[in-house]
Amino acid sequence: CGANTEKVRKWYHDQLSTYGIGKDTPREEWAVLGRQLIRLGYIDTSEDSFQTVSLSQKGLATLMNREQVLLTRIPVAAASKKSRTRAGSIACDEALFTELRALRKRLADERGVPPYVVFGDTSLRHMCRSYPQSERDFLAIPGVGSQKLTDYGATFLSAIGEWLQSNERQTFPDEAPPPPPPKMKTEGGVNVSALESLRLFADGKSVQQIADQRNLSRGTISQHLAQGIASGMLQADPRSFYTVEEESQIQAAAAEHGYERLGPLHEALGGRITYDKLHAYRAFQQRK
Repeated sequence: CGANTEKVRKWYHDQLSTYGIGKDTPREEWAVLGRQLIRLGYIDTSEDSFQTVSLSQKGLATLMNREQVLLTRIPVAAASKKSRTRAGSIACDEALFTELRALRKRLADERGVPPYVVFGDTSLRHMCRSYPQSERDFLAIPGVGSQKLTDYGATFLSAIGEWLQSNERQTFPDEAPPPPPPKMKTEGGVNVSALESLRLFADGKSVQQIADQRNLSRGTISQHLAQGIASGMLQADPRSFYTVEEESQIQAAAAEHGYERLGPLHEALGGRITYDKLHAYRAFQQRK
């Protein structure tokens, strides 16, 4: 939105190529679009008090495949109203909702954080729709991850269980799931843009040379090559991407953290192994 704040200047966000390109759209409309992306699973929110956002695996795959994403754009006046009523539109056990809100407030006060850091209203309303009784059920609630399960799961499961001992369980109509976005035409599971990167790589060009020639980021080209490796269209040697020693280090970290999400793996390796190499390693593990 082109904000000229101290934090923006401190982290040099005003020097990014995308700075201010959305200033023609009110912040309220961006907030509505952002919440849709979170609800549809394209964006993850952090579980700490900063509530930062990042691409989910689904979001990354959508960008890699250049899939079309259809969202509802709401005029600013309606967006402001929507932001106030969206969570409230989720049908649930209102009496239990009141109880869980009070519990959330107590936990937030104990930790010295705002209530939404514990759980948002949307998460609470989904708890009051489905009455989770196990950790698996609790993890299925929107906004609940492994850390929040650890921090709050037992407390909320206990509260819901106690509620059901003296109150009747209510039922609610299912919410219609969003339609899947249409996929871009692909060949062998690799999209057209990635095919061009694979062709240039086969011609002997490096990742950086391909990125420069195609005016794309190095990360995008790495993901293109990973698509080719995983699909079997790119017959490459792992040694073209990482050394034996680096592979051993990645394997050791992946055994503990997995390789589905590269962020935790990169952090576990202390940033020593680049994302280019991690993309390639994961692709070789997934190769058809």
